[in-house]
Amino acid sequence: MPSTILLKKLRPNRMIGFLAGGWGIANVLTGLLVKNYPGMIAARLVLGALDGGLVPAVTFYLSLLYRRYELQSRIAICIAGGSVAGLFGGLFAAAIITLDGRRNIAGWRWIFIIEGITMAVVAIVIAAILPTNPATAWFFTESEREYAAWRLGQDNVTQRTLQTQETLQEKRDLNAGSSPSVDTEVEEFEWRETKRGVLDIQTWLTGASLLLNQATIYAAAYFMPTIIVGLGYSGAQAQFHTVLVFLLAVVLIIVVALLGDRLKLRGPFVLGALPLSMLGYIVMIASKSNATRFAGACLLIAGTFSSLPSLLAIVANNSEGHYKRASAMALQAAMSNISGVPGTYIYTLDQQPWFIKGHSICLALLVVSWTLVAANVSYCIWENKARREGRRSGNIEKYQALCDAGKTRAPIGDRHPDFVFVL
Repeated sequence: MPSTILLKKLRPNRMIGFLAGGWGIANVLTGLLVKNYPGMIAARLVLGALDGGLVPAVTFYLSLLYRRYELQSRIAICIAGGSVAGLFGGLFAAAIITLDGRRNIAGWRWIFIIEGITMAVVAIVIAAILPTNPATAWFFTESEREYAAWRLGQDNVTQRTLQTQETLQEKRDLNAGSSPSVDTEVEEFEWRETKRGVLDIQTWLTGASLLLNQATIYAAAYFMPTIIVGLGYSGAQAQFHTVLVFLLAVVLIIVVALLGDRLKLRGPFVLGALPLSMLGYIVMIASKSNATRFAGACLLIAGTFSSLPSLLAIVANNSEGHYKRASAMALQAAMSNISGVPGTYIYTLDQQPWFIKGHSICLALLVVSWTLVAANVSYCIWENKARREGRRSGNIEKYQALCDAGKTRAPIGDRHPDFVFVL
């Protein structure tokens, strides 16, 4: 959570650059200095702390750059990039390890050193060129910066928030005898806003769904080569079929995200994608044909991966107010990161070659994940209906009371009765 909360105070280029650069340096030092198991554990703890903050910081930063229904496709590009990197990471490592013995350094150490140096260089570029927001982007002309600021202001959600905040701020300033002043860019940190993000029901529903979803992704990603070998493939053929499974997932990630932004929907796409994975696991469990089971492997990866951008975009789209959104997205990401713990234990080698137990566990996790997303969609439908019928009109008076009591200076955000949740 600190990574998203500090993003505004330290500026995105510095915060993301620090996390990425620290990640790279930790890798280099792992390759150069680690001599024993306790040293490796210490290095991995540092690496995990930095890596844990990087993804939520990046996704939150994207939510500040793009309009509400442009965000999912941008998140999808990041996830797809990570998936492609995972595909070729093994080949890259295989090339680096040929340096084994060079300068009396073991091959596995060269992997850490070279990948760490590469990331550190990227971090320097990030710190140098990443803009705080489109309105201050150095690569835009003055007119382009003005247009970028205007364009973001045309987002209905942002516009309603700014208008409501401006009206209330004018009343306070007029009563105090000062001139009106509204600028959500100078929103100050409040624990109340962090609490709003942490206690939001959508944070927990989507976060828990992500945890279960990604547990199956970790399990499949780690064991897919072994599963593919169990289907009768070996050597280069097994490598090719593994790459094919994940390439299909990358394509579907982008397609689903583009459709989600175009149709302005999130949860319904998850509800449609996860059954593909469920079907894939059922095929893997029930079929005895290797060709059919390979098709099942493609389905189970494609469905889970393509649902990730939608799940991440839900909280970003439905949380308004800088620190409320920052806290909600960070907690969601933290819950997602936990999935790596159970994910690595779902499949075990004693289940070879059919892995019935592992497939069954993943299928059960996805059923629960689907149910949580359905509950979130139902909540959004119910809440939007209440707002249309005027049953949330009292939110403005409640917000005004908080402002008058000096308990908040944050914008009204998603509490506004005209704020419409994305399904």
